[in-house]
Amino acid sequence: MAGSTIIRLSPLTTLRFDDDALTIVRLWRPRRIPWDDVAGLVYTRVHTNHRGPIPFQLRLVLADGAPEPGRFLSEGRPPAPYATGPVLFRTHNLDLGRSSPAQKRIYAELESRGFERPEPSAMRYQPRGYTREEQTLAVSMDLRREHHNTHPVTVNHDGSDGRLVDDVLPALAERHHAAETSQVRPRYTIFFFEGPDAGANSAAFIAEARRVVPSGWRVTASALPEPRRP
Repeated sequence: MAGSTIIRLSPLTTLRFDDDALTIVRLWRPRRIPWDDVAGLVYTRVHTNHRGPIPFQLRLVLADGAPEPGRFLSEGRPPAPYATGPVLFRTHNLDLGRSSPAQKRIYAELESRGFERPEPSAMRYQPRGYTREEQTLAVSMDLRREHHNTHPVTVNHDGSDGRLVDDVLPALAERHHAAETSQVRPRYTIFFFEGPDAGANSAAFIAEARRVVPSGWRVTASALPEPRRP
């Protein structure tokens, strides 16, 4: 378990991390948020009347109303409902190397509980249990579907059966006209299908793949693997 940590951001603001929840204390008023109620993180901009760089806020995205992981989301005003959760801190810089010691500790505490930092840009939702690379790829595939009829398929595996991962599944994907490029990772492989028949080809591949892989290997019509849990 990650234990309990208190991070003081200012005389009036403290964050307390424990195994079950995050407690935000502002003006001596605590708000306790169970980790099960947090779906991810997002940066939003702070729109002020002051001149100069516009600061960012790191917010929690609450599970109630959170967007589906891997979906393309456009920035709009007013902020989308998912981007109105509790604020952890404000910053003028999203470069980790230039973050304050307290902010680096916050990132570390969040990471230990399965929350990776979002992309360094406003409104880029980062769901719990996924790396930025995984979320970014899934979002790009979601956006690409509209223009290229891209249908990704993810085979979740443990890498223990090299013959299935390296030979059987790629040959099966080729027979169903998958793209030559695939994403091969230690715990999953993503295949891509494009063109006018991509939907039918990917569905046929999924059906056949499920017949040849072990029952514990989930095959999904998505560019996202199964989420990690701390």
